Amino acid sequence: MEKIFVKKLQDSDCHWYWIPKNLVEDFNNENDYLSDKFYVENASMFDDFITKYDKYRTGGCPNNTPEIFKNKNVIFIK
Repeated sequence: MEKIFVKKLQDSDCHWYWIPKNLVEDFNNENDYLSDKFYVENASMFDDFITKYDKYRTGGCPNNTPEIFKNKNVIFIK
């Protein structure tokens, strides 16, 4: 079974995600950019972020497994 390397991260609204290693830098950059913005003024940017990363969201606790990773060989990175 293929190993999937992921990092547990939070967005600026404190939602938890399991982000694949190859997307960590993008996630952090996009999250940092949006962290001081308001949805009403940047709706399309927030919607793009949600569209891109929502499948990695845990739905609460950082230990909840996102559906996309169920029955996968997940390795957590720091």
